[in-house]
Amino acid sequence: MSQYFDNVDLKSEIRKFDIKIFDMVLPFYSDNGVFCKEHLDYGTRLLLENIPWTEVNGSILDVGCGYGPIGIIASKITGFHVTMCDVNKRALHLARMNAKENKVDVDIIESNCYQNIFGKFDTIITNPPIRAGKKIVYEILFSAKEYLSDSG
Repeated sequence: MSQYFDNVDLKSEIRKFDIKIFDMVLPFYSDNGVFCKEHLDYGTRLLLENIPWTEVNGSILDVGCGYGPIGIIASKITGFHVTMCDVNKRALHLARMNAKENKVDVDIIESNCYQNIFGKFDTIITNPPIRAGKKIVYEILFSAKEYLSDSG
C-alpha cells in the first residue's frame, strides 16, 4: 500500500495557513504529500492541548514531525531544545520552512523512526502515523524508552 510520504513525485502546491492554538496564531506552510496538508488535524490538536506542558522539562524529541506543528509549538510553549525527525523529505523541507517562519531554533533530522537519532531526551512526543501500519507505530512507541533520559 502506498503511503502519503512515498509520493515524492506529487506536484508541489505549497499553501500557507494559520494554526490558532492556546494564545498563539502561528503561520505554517504545507504541501501535497504530507499528512493533513490544509489545517492542524484534530488528533494533533487534541494531543497538543492535553500535554501537561508545566511538567515538560529539558530536551524534546518529536518523532514523525511532518511539516512541524508539534515540535514548533512545543518549542514556542517551553523554550526548550526540540529535535524533530521524519522520513518524508518534503515534510522535512516544510518543517525547516516553518521553523524559520515561526522563529524557533530546532534540529530537524531525516530519520526512519529512531534510525538517525542519537542521545537521550527528557520528553518524546509523537502523533504516530497510523497509516504506516502497526509495525512502524509499535516501533515508535516501544522503542521510545531507549531514547528517554533517566528522568524522561
